[in-house]
Amino acid sequence: LGVAAHLYFFFVSPLVPELERCHVLAFLSERKPGIYEVEILKTKYPNYSSFKVGIPSVLIDEIYSPDFWPSGAFISKFYFPKDSLNYKTPKDRELT
Repeated sequence: LGVAAHLYFFFVSPLVPELERCHVLAFLSERKPGIYEVEILKTKYPNYSSFKVGIPSVLIDEIYSPDFWPSGAFISKFYFPKDSLNYKTPKDRELT
């Protein structure tokens, strides 16, 4: 038997609008190798991008460090909508 990695989810915004999931995954992996889950979120305006980022729980302190992210990035805990349980299918997410 094995234990599944526990992911902690963050909201990350406002990043440049051209960013895709693969860019955020590459950034995270370069900064700290690990298993991440990244989902691009729909934004209210087209001039920025926002992401839901799942990180291993052992990296929480590092992720909250102001030196980890680009200057000006906003990081907070991701709050799941109450009706979102089990709404994702594997094709809707990207895992590394």
